[in-house]
This record gives sequence, C-alpha cells and structure tokens, in this order.
Amino acid sequence: MRPNQRDQREITKSKVLLVEGQDEVNFFEAMLRKANKLDQVEIIEVGGKDKFRTEFPAIVNMTGFSQHVQSIGIVRDADENYMAAFQSVANVVERNGYTPPRDPNTFNSDGDVKVGIFIMPGNSENGMLEDLCLRTQADHPVMQCVEAFFQCIASKEIDQPKNIAKAKSQVFLAAMPDIAKSVGLGAKKNYWNLDHDCLFELKQFLAEL
Repeated sequence: MRPNQRDQREITKSKVLLVEGQDEVNFFEAMLRKANKLDQVEIIEVGGKDKFRTEFPAIVNMTGFSQHVQSIGIVRDADENYMAAFQSVANVVERNGYTPPRDPNTFNSDGDVKVGIFIMPGNSENGMLEDLCLRTQADHPVMQCVEAFFQCIASKEIDQPKNIAKAKSQVFLAAMPDIAKSVGLGAKKNYWNLDHDCLFELKQFLAEL
C-alpha cells in the first residue's frame, strides 16, 4: 500500500509488515504466498528508507490499527552500515511509544504490540534486497554469464554501475524467459529460489511476525 492510499483503506489484519517500496512489497508477497501466510499480513510500503521516520507515526494512527494490530515487522536495507540502519529504525519505533527489539532481525518481548526489525540482507551484513536475491541463485548457470558480463565491463574505460547488486540482478533477470523489470517481480515469477538456505533467517523473522 502506497502512502497516498492510506486515507482510502483501513487495517483489518493483526500483522503488519512495513517495507521500503513496491519492489519489497512484491518480494514479500511472493514469500508470504509461498508460506500460505499472505492473507494474514498487511504489507505497507513507506516510500523509501528515509521515510520510516515520517510514515511510521502515520501508519500506527491509521484506522483499524489500534483495534487489530498485534505485531509489526519492519524491513530495511542495511546499505553500507548494518547497525546504523537498525538503530535508525529502532529510534523511530521508540520515539513513537513502541519498544524496539534489542538486536536486528528479532522481535521485542514486551509491550502490547510486538515489534521486529529485519535489516537486509541479514546475517549482520551490509547490502540490500538485491544481494539476498542474488544469493538464492548463486549456483544458477546464468550467474556465470552475469559475472563474465561485469568482468567485461570492468575492463572497459567507461563509468561502472554505481550499485553492483542492483545491476547484477537486472542482468540476471534479463536472461530469464519472460523478463522481469525488478527483483520483486522476479520473485513473483519464481526467478529467485525462495527455498534457498540463505533465506532461513528471513523466514524465521516472518514466522515470528
């Protein structure tokens, strides 16, 4: 759900998952559908990692939130600093009267509403959703072609991609039978291996939501 759609909807589910953008919405819809839990979770996009600060208070004041919500999961990319990303979200949670978890990728154990924070790609590593998606297909034959492509680019006297993970994921998806324009749509087309062991920590988090 996009921020400008909030006035037209109300929360009716007991579990809420807050994510950065539409790409994450699509990815988590695919994961939750695979786990047969999609109908149990309200997925809400905040419009970017910098919007949690302004959008979190708006979300917890949405119609139906106080009546229904028992658990909130928040997912954010680590980017270049895993712990800084966690602390940023934890501060937002605390400023709005909720108790954040002590550690990333866990939930708090007190308060009327359980709150969890997951920092992508997990395992206390820097990075983002695209890094995690690429790991699910690390052994796919196409990944050899992807690596060769970027080795070729690196040998040229041209500007290199600023975000290698995003670039590699797009090249991988371009090699699929029906091209997906984003990693989230790639998840919906089953192009990422959602059964891969690297998703274990994320699956545990979603199971606890």
